[in-house]
Amino acid sequence: MSSHILPQEAEQQTYGMSLEQAIVEFVRIQDRYAELAEEKKRILEVLIPAANEAKGQTKTARLSNHNRSVVLKADFSSNVTCNTDALNQVKEIVGDDVFDDLFKTEYTPKLKTLKPFMAERSTDERIETAKLEIAKAIKTSPTPPRFTVEKS
Repeated sequence: MSSHILPQEAEQQTYGMSLEQAIVEFVRIQDRYAELAEEKKRILEVLIPAANEAKGQTKTARLSNHNRSVVLKADFSSNVTCNTDALNQVKEIVGDDVFDDLFKTEYTPKLKTLKPFMAERSTDERIETAKLEIAKAIKTSPTPPRFTVEKS
């Protein structure tokens, strides 16, 4: 482990503070960041259930204070993960062309094309079998909403 010590005068002239001051400030800010993260976590324990209730069937909820001077927008999304082994079987069933249109090489679903594919009825038994395997292979899990402040 190496450490670096700048001459006091040179560092203050260049950065407006000494290396010692910068280290102390970094630690102070890092500690404050941890405190704020804990406060935010506690606040989200109130906001997330309220946003879940307000969103209904949509992916967005808005929460406001009593006079609507502050509005928080909560955007909901989800993580989609795949079972690679099961998707390899799907690739064998439908072929590379169809499969590559539905999934990225690293088996990340291309939701824009995958959702319509899964919703369409097909007379091709291979396609219907593939859909069943895809449904087994993909797991969707909700992510916490992302809150932003909207101007009112």
